[in-house]
Amino acid sequence: MFMARSRSEKMLASLAQKYVQGKATAAEKAFLEKYYGSFEKEQGFPLAPSEEAALEQEMLELTWKKAEPPVIRIYQRSWFRIAASVVLLLAAGISYLIISRQPLPVVVAPANVIDFAPGGDKAFLTLSDGTTILLDSAVNGNLVREGDVVVQKMDGQLSYAGEDPSGEVHYNTITTPKGGKYQLILADGSKVWLNASSSLRYPAAFTGKDRVVELTGEAYFEVKTDRARPFRVVLPGGGGVEVLGTHFNINSYSDEPTVNTTLFEGKVRVVAASSREPGRYQVLLPGQQARQGPAGQISINNNADLEQVIAWKNGKFLFGDSMDMEEIMRQLARWYDVEVEFHAKITEFIGGSISRDVNASQVFHMLEETGAVKFKIEGRKVIVMAHNK
Repeated sequence: MFMARSRSEKMLASLAQKYVQGKATAAEKAFLEKYYGSFEKEQGFPLAPSEEAALEQEMLELTWKKAEPPVIRIYQRSWFRIAASVVLLLAAGISYLIISRQPLPVVVAPANVIDFAPGGDKAFLTLSDGTTILLDSAVNGNLVREGDVVVQKMDGQLSYAGEDPSGEVHYNTITTPKGGKYQLILADGSKVWLNASSSLRYPAAFTGKDRVVELTGEAYFEVKTDRARPFRVVLPGGGGVEVLGTHFNINSYSDEPTVNTTLFEGKVRVVAASSREPGRYQVLLPGQQARQGPAGQISINNNADLEQVIAWKNGKFLFGDSMDMEEIMRQLARWYDVEVEFHAKITEFIGGSISRDVNASQVFHMLEETGAVKFKIEGRKVIVMAHNK
């Protein structure tokens, strides 16, 4: 028999789901923990140990991909136990709010906490004549003309429409600061997503035999197929990626040890810096990732974690099983526009996922919950320390 849920049950179920997904605020998490704690203390946990363990395992499998130790998951066991118990209570048609007749716990957010807001649609556009336009404060609609090409801005997206019959090339550059991201539709219809602290230089209209853009930082490309005009991405140092029509991600941040090109669809050729010699380029197939080192050497990862690579474009952090704390903090520094300083070497690997739309404090709190690391905030500096165990 199905039972209609009361308003309080629906709200509690929604909160439990947010908790499991890592989307609950600090106040919501504190409320749920207090709620569960009072129930367990007075009513007793409603499952046998074997049933509880089976449920936890099911929730873990739904939430996480399998990982080998010593990866420390952001979601600790107690979190699932709390959320699972609430979900089970609701599924059984039981409402502790009704049984106990007690008022809801009152949670007061801590005062004077230093926090950093998440990034958003922020970028500036540099035109061919050197004029700079701050896009996040520009109104939607037609922004400017470059020759006969109309540049339009619409809610975090810049698009180019038209051709320039004169053949004159007008180069534009879009730049995202730390804490910024932006979308771009080039004149040929190709789409580009720029991550934080990145830039793309490109012509307002493609007039030659090929389509060439220059990237620093990170971007995801969906290139419009045009076999008569190959698309080429030039990277710092002279290397690049050549394509006809395909979907791929390039991470070329200067503070990363390698330039990573990951192919999602189609086929690309990754060219080593300033070289077309045999052995200095690699053709990628979908699912492969090319890693180019400082000396131009290219290695291939045949089983790239595509979900992790594209997580930033999908609005979340996804810390992979092979990701160390230095790499995690580089991502956070770019998105929250903070300086990071390590006071200890963190040897544990941490896996997990959380939305990029939350404040930095929630990310730091979840990382600290692993017991591997703790943080100290001084202005916009984040100090990373080992957790005293």
